[in-house]
Amino acid sequence: MRNAFVLSVVALAVLAAAPAWAQLTETQTFDSEAAATAAGWTQVGSHLGFSATDNTGGTSPAGEAGGGLPSNAGGVQVYADMDLGGSLSLADDFSASGEYDVQSITGPNWDYIHGVIGYFDSSHSNGVYGTGVMFIHADDSPTSQRIYPVVMQDGTWLAHGHSPFKIPNDGDYTFDLSWDATAMEGALRIFDSSGVEVQNDAGELGGSIFAVSAEDAAAFPADALNAFGMGSQFPSSGADLVTELYIDNVTYTSLIPEPSTFTLAALGMLSLAVVGWLRRR
Repeated sequence: MRNAFVLSVVALAVLAAAPAWAQLTETQTFDSEAAATAAGWTQVGSHLGFSATDNTGGTSPAGEAGGGLPSNAGGVQVYADMDLGGSLSLADDFSASGEYDVQSITGPNWDYIHGVIGYFDSSHSNGVYGTGVMFIHADDSPTSQRIYPVVMQDGTWLAHGHSPFKIPNDGDYTFDLSWDATAMEGALRIFDSSGVEVQNDAGELGGSIFAVSAEDAAAFPADALNAFGMGSQFPSSGADLVTELYIDNVTYTSLIPEPSTFTLAALGMLSLAVVGWLRRR
């Protein structure tokens, strides 16, 4: 009877020790490739990665993330922090901001290139263009770009911005991407190199707003958003044009276990030790 009681206590302790997560704001300035790698930034494919350049300008020194993105970029292309400490979902508030730059587009089919920046499911076969909350660069012309914030699940757009941005290439910009779990909507704001907010295509300030229906939110995977970074939309092979996309001085939401989680886990281990001791008596 005594052992049964102790086992019940152990079971409760182990259940109570299930992870509880606290949010952190993480910053990556890409001062060196080694520092970015140590912080979890991982390269998939050959086109994106650490670059010792300073295309984004801004306040950060040389060293950034990015590279060239051929159309149909030769397989999944990703450079991202693959270790956020846990997984975010649409039930969580989260955000990201940073410097970014899109270089000139060359080649005959400029309207097929898409670069992606945001949160995504690192296990999806389509890389960043699978399941996530992000914004997409869809080229508007050889000298300008359209930018759409989107929520995607398995490559299907669940939501996108009510009005995109249309801005010239070869400019230094900053972005601010946020998700409000209570309102079940997000916003993307773009600023120029002077810090002036860029109007969306409808001539509005305040960003491009995107919202998810209650039905789609309920079906969205709870553990999907486990990485933050950049990549290409296209998972297939080929390379008929090249544009260049860079980010730097980025801040984004990551997760760590709550201190109470460690305490409860220790209690669970102690209880198991007590059971073992009682059985040997």
